[in-house]
Amino acid sequence: MPWVRHHDNAGHNSISVPLELEDGGRKCRGLLGRILRAVGIAGILAIAVYPARARSQELPRDDDRISAELASMGTRGTTIARARERTIIILRADSGCAAWFEDSTSDAADVFQSLHYQLVEGTAESASTVHLRVGLNAELWKNPWAAMSFENGGNNSTIRLNTHGAFFKGVSPVIGMDPQRWLQPGSAHRVLRVASYSGDTLQAQVTILLHELGHVIGRIPEDSDSWDGRSGENTAEVLRHCKDEIRMIAKNRKREGD
Repeated sequence: MPWVRHHDNAGHNSISVPLELEDGGRKCRGLLGRILRAVGIAGILAIAVYPARARSQELPRDDDRISAELASMGTRGTTIARARERTIIILRADSGCAAWFEDSTSDAADVFQSLHYQLVEGTAESASTVHLRVGLNAELWKNPWAAMSFENGGNNSTIRLNTHGAFFKGVSPVIGMDPQRWLQPGSAHRVLRVASYSGDTLQAQVTILLHELGHVIGRIPEDSDSWDGRSGENTAEVLRHCKDEIRMIAKNRKREGD
């Protein structure tokens, strides 16, 4: 399934949910590897069970400042803080996901913890799923972008989050686009996803944050504004290394009743 990412004129990267082409219905590596993965995932669970202890040992001093910024954003800030905490757990653990990011920079976890967040209300198009019919039997769907960041932005850079994207929303209103690319109002809604994860879920949110960290440290390449599927390829690459850790973090959240 091809994907699309929004790229704004200031040179930001962003992650968005899939661009789908519908056409009449077409729509472990050996014992050592299994042992290492099991050990890494067990480590994540251990940290997740005792998050306060892990934070007190690992967080940089300016983390309180980031927490205060998020607290000022109300309920959305609480949502970001929860996903951020789980992402930190993954990056601080002895896991394949953390090692993959550290191949790019040894202080990937510290870089992530230094990042700031900005809420973006966006335009009518960025707040909606755009639907375009192509011929008689095919149609394109472009969902709202979810997050933006600067490629190689490094420490203290900013992740911008679309308040209408899959980080915060599970569904999106649909607006039509005619062949001349004029937007037409619509009344339908469409489910938002990040890879296989439904929007507005912990799995989707952590995937988005890991994706943007990949851009901030140059671990994944910059995305363009074209509908070439590069965003989906980048997300798939993140999940290839981090899917198990994301799954275990989500399971632990259910156990905590969070």
